[in-house]
Amino acid sequence: MSRLIDITGMVFGKLVVLKRVGSNKHNKATWLCGCGCGNTTIVVGVELTSGGTKSCGCLKNQTSANFKDITGQQFNRLTVIKRMPNSIHGHSQWLCRCDCGNEIIVSKPNLLGKTKSCGCLRIKNNKSRSINLVGKKFNMLTVVSKHGRDKKDKITWRCKCECGQEKIIRGESLTSGKLKSCGCLRNRKGKDNPGYNPNLTAEDRVNRRKIPGYTEWTQAVYERDNYMCQVCGKIGGLNAHHLESYNSNKPLRTTLSNGITMCVKCHKDFHHQYGYGDNSTGQYKEFKNAFKLREQSGGQ
Repeated sequence: MSRLIDITGMVFGKLVVLKRVGSNKHNKATWLCGCGCGNTTIVVGVELTSGGTKSCGCLKNQTSANFKDITGQQFNRLTVIKRMPNSIHGHSQWLCRCDCGNEIIVSKPNLLGKTKSCGCLRIKNNKSRSINLVGKKFNMLTVVSKHGRDKKDKITWRCKCECGQEKIIRGESLTSGKLKSCGCLRNRKGKDNPGYNPNLTAEDRVNRRKIPGYTEWTQAVYERDNYMCQVCGKIGGLNAHHLESYNSNKPLRTTLSNGITMCVKCHKDFHHQYGYGDNSTGQYKEFKNAFKLREQSGGQ
């Protein structure tokens, strides 16, 4: 067994060996080193003596064609102060000062993407959305009082329905129009039901979705689309949606190319936005594009 050579104080590239810290899983000696950029790093001794490692990683980044010093630049509310050690994923990280005065370390991908502040902007937005809804009416629901927050930290309100029942509901569900009642509307029949389609003929209302070949058409649409919602990608809980509406395009009711697979939620959201009857392929494309944009922007 060869004798361990003490390399404390020696310089290898931009690294100065500070002390021995132990051994790696291969029983190779490891050393704590200080880099010329100000960072510290732990390196295997043979990597130092062989010249394989010459810096904490900053040297490679500085010589890389992709490296760019962004010190002093501003991204939304964040101004870059100085470079920090790379993240565990190898991304460059930067110390930034927010307009509110706080400091935060952010990776470059996040600076160019979703991180716009130290977090104060999100808090500010949450406060701005905390509007007093007491006394306001949303469809059949009247807000009686503020209730608190649910498990996802969403503001909830105690509401009274026209049917006399009370229910605790998220503020965003009220203001978005997703909920119109305490649930009693779902039990209403015929024209009193919110999903009632006035464009269906009496014949269609009796025989709706019972036309010859309709079941086979639905199955064929699902199989072609691999049993996956073509809007959000969900598998299971599906509906076969008519691109050109069922009520006004009788020859296309069982035409495969006129069907598209959507999950129950997306299908319901689509008809909530565009209504029932006289729907079109253009509406579907618009709905799908809007969903993609929301996903790309983080659901905002």
